[in-house]
Formats: sequence, structure tokens, C-alpha cells
Amino acid sequence: GGYPEPPPTPSRVKRSPGSGGQSSAARSHGSNNSPLRSPYPNNPGTLPAGSGRRTAAAPPTPGQGGGNGAPNGNNSTSSATPANPPNSSIPQPHQMMQNMARSLRSASNNSSDSWKTNPWVGSANNSNAAPTSATTASVSPPPASAPNERTVEEQMKSLSITERNCVQQLKQKWESRKSRTPLSTEMYLCLARNSPSKPFSFHQAWKVMKKMDPRYFTLSITQLEDQISKRVLFPVPGLQDKQGHDLFYMRPSRFFPKTHSLNSIMDNLVYVMNCMNEKERNAKNGIGLVANMTDWKMANFSVSYWHRFMATLQGRKSPTRIQLFLLVNPPSWFNKIWLIMKP
Repeated sequence: GGYPEPPPTPSRVKRSPGSGGQSSAARSHGSNNSPLRSPYPNNPGTLPAGSGRRTAAAPPTPGQGGGNGAPNGNNSTSSATPANPPNSSIPQPHQMMQNMARSLRSASNNSSDSWKTNPWVGSANNSNAAPTSATTASVSPPPASAPNERTVEEQMKSLSITERNCVQQLKQKWESRKSRTPLSTEMYLCLARNSPSKPFSFHQAWKVMKKMDPRYFTLSITQLEDQISKRVLFPVPGLQDKQGHDLFYMRPSRFFPKTHSLNSIMDNLVYVMNCMNEKERNAKNGIGLVANMTDWKMANFSVSYWHRFMATLQGRKSPTRIQLFLLVNPPSWFNKIWLIMKP
């Protein structure tokens, strides 16, 4: 159930141009300039023994050689801190995967299918239904943050008249065709907040809605079981940058465009971002991505795959706002590809 590779010690960390308003590369070791915040709130400045000094490291990856490391946001050397601090309630990636698998197994014997409902899709009886907890139990933030979340109704009431009108316009135009499945108010609100040009731009949000693959509105964890088990892309609860943006983690070397389904990895990406955007703070302020490029080769790359992936991160295929895109340990020749393919 663990991850076989030890956490990387990045020699180069590239910040995606245009992400969070910064375009310069971050290349520091053991400095206070690390863009990541430790997911261990009770031990923010320590690392497991043997992990060395590093910045912007990948999320905790249980496995060989003290692989339960945590990104270090402070100027500190390694210490004999337990891999899972006793005072920390944040689940680790391997625990998250195990919990997800248990949920899937128990659901297969459950006569009720209500937990499989996608949180973005409304129903004839209740178009404002809140997402069920079982649907996102393994990919959403820890339950401890739930009491601080406002309901969708409370969020709608706090909007300005212009912002509320944008949400209502999206709802009316989308549901003007009877062939379309009505969406939840939460989804309309998310689309309005994450319109590509600026928040609550009706025309830009509508462009995204028209381009969205209809499958994205009905994605469920049962459909993504095989893809998620490949451990290519997943969230790490508690992992944030210094500005407080929640981050998810990707290992691109585990995806091969010529043999793996491109739709599957895109579904994986959209589902994870949708689940993270269920938090009001993420939906309003954006999220980030850490891509560990260790062992990445040309076999893990294709032009069509990269274009679709970057377009989705830009919010043109699904409602999201990526504020930070970190590339950890890219190969020395990656600059040539980045100059051609960067958004």
C-alpha cells in the first residue's frame, strides 16, 4: 500500500510562468524561500532522519529510505522526527488510498447507490443537494475543516447582486435545453467563480460550460478506481504553499500516453480538482499542483496529452484556478520542451 520511491531532493524547481503572478524559477536549498508549507502543523520545521536539507520536496511518500518525508518550509536540517507525528491527524497518501479502497469495497455490497452521486449534478427533487460525504471521503480535505465551511445557501447570500446574477444566468441558460442534466447550485457557483478571465464573468464561464466534456458532470469514484490505483495524480491533505493554497501531487513518470487512456488521466485531474474546489476557500482563491518529474522520459510525453492537460489547468476545460504549478526535479533537457509547450 506504500509508495516505492523515496521523496526526491530537487535540484531544480520550476515555477510555471503565470502561476500566482510569478514567473521566476525557485532554486534554493535549505532556505526560507520554499514555496511549500509542511503538512505536519505540529512539527513544521523538521524532517525525517536521512531526508537531508531540501525545499519544495514532493509530498510524503511512504517507502524506502525514510520515505515518509514532509516538505520543509523552513531553514532546518534533518532530525529524527517520526514519519507520522503522534499529534498529527492528517492522513498520509497511502492511508488515503487504503481508505478509498475500503470505501469502494464496502459500497459494492451496499444496496443504496446514493453515495455514488456526483456532487455537481442536481436532481429533480433537490437541485441544491449537498455532496454526500462518502463520495469524496478519500479525496477531500480532512473532516476537521468541515464545521468551518459555509453552506452553498450562505455563500450565495454573501454574493453581490452582480455576482448572484451571473450564477443565475448560467443556471437559466444551461437548463434552457431540456436535454441537459440540471446541475447543482454549487457547480454553477464554482463555474462563475473560476471563469478564466476574471471571477463572475458570465460569457467566459459559459464558454467553459460549453466546452466541458459531459462526463465531467457525472464522474464518481467508482469510475476512477483503476486510474487512481496507478497513483499518478492525487491530493495530499494538509499540503499547502506559504500563501495557504491547497496543493495536489502528480507523478508524471507513471503515465504513458501511448499505452494508457488519455481520458482516464483527464478524468482523474478534473475529479481531484472538483473535490478540492468543494472547499469555499479553494473555490475562491485557487489551488496548486506539485509535479514530481523524477524518472520522467519522453515516453511519458505526447503533444496532445500536454495540450489537454495544460488547457484543463488553465480552467478552459473545467472550473478551476491554478495559482501555483511547481515542477520538481525536471530533467536538464526539459527546458526545450517547456519553451515550446508552455501555456
